[in-house]
Amino acid sequence: MPAVLIVGAGPSGLATAACLKHRGIGARLVDRHGVPGGAYRRMYPHIVLASPTRYTVLPGLALDTPDEYISAQAYRNYLDRYAAHHALVVEQADVQHIDRADGRFQVRYSAQAPEHYDAVVVATGMFEFPKWPALEGLASSGLHTLHSTQWHGPEPFRGRRLLIVGGATSAVEIAEECARAELRVVLSVRRKDVALARQRFLGRDLHDFVALFEWLPRSLMKSYCSGKRSLPGTDLGFSEFRRRGMIRLRPAIARVEGNTVVFADHTREEFNALVAATGYHFDVSFLPREVAHSSDDDNSPPLADGCENASWPRLYFVGMPCVRGLNSEFLRGIASDASWVARKISSQDWKRHAHQD
Repeated sequence: MPAVLIVGAGPSGLATAACLKHRGIGARLVDRHGVPGGAYRRMYPHIVLASPTRYTVLPGLALDTPDEYISAQAYRNYLDRYAAHHALVVEQADVQHIDRADGRFQVRYSAQAPEHYDAVVVATGMFEFPKWPALEGLASSGLHTLHSTQWHGPEPFRGRRLLIVGGATSAVEIAEECARAELRVVLSVRRKDVALARQRFLGRDLHDFVALFEWLPRSLMKSYCSGKRSLPGTDLGFSEFRRRGMIRLRPAIARVEGNTVVFADHTREEFNALVAATGYHFDVSFLPREVAHSSDDDNSPPLADGCENASWPRLYFVGMPCVRGLNSEFLRGIASDASWVARKISSQDWKRHAHQD
């Protein structure tokens, strides 16, 4: 039986471990926090997941709820039940580096002796690795600054002038939540407008139609798969709030002077706080540079086909953009990819691989 390591105990790692266990293969499941749930343990609990509940179910356990959409807190509870249902043990360990020699992987940890594995599954997610905007003067400004990963609701900003930087999903969600709470906010966007998608079309959630096209070749979505383009936010009131003046759009930021923000059109406006809804990146710095990325950009996703790395056979990625299909980073894609990887690992001729690099 192969020795398998799974790095990360969010939905991707849990689903892969459960699928391997179903095939009679045990895996060591490690996470730097030592508990299941990944980002859902630290995410703002009142966020409602954009995907309908039916697209968030992981292999081997139904999500028993009548709600069409569920909150991050409810999904965290589901992941706890999922780990218990499949008797998955999460060990606390921080992977520092992975090397490859004699057809196996040598994994070094921060506080443990190196160990060797026949296959490694990287399922680390991106929530803990936010992208911060490079804004002149921001570091020395008087603005209360936080990233969208640190957002815990609009109440702390009541009576304050809030600027949100970004125009994708997180920025749209935060702006809508503020407007529902009767807080007026400003969005700074690089484009002329915010790209929005309708939640429903012909009486069905838009994800039902998107799923019909996710089988298309990844080459048709090169800019998205390379990490250069974000998906549009879902309009759950944004357009109406903007019409009412609760949400205003401003151009990109040129610089920050104290509490004053100077925009690209040379206009100026004072704020008390700034939320950087500027996205995330996948940090796989424990892998060699030539293995870790699909391009020269350090923020690009890993190079993989069928979830398997192009340079190192039996190094797999689950839960990252386009590693198998256009939906690979989403929960519906994770469910499929985890099962796929488990099937590939279980079908390997490990006796033959033991003597090959």
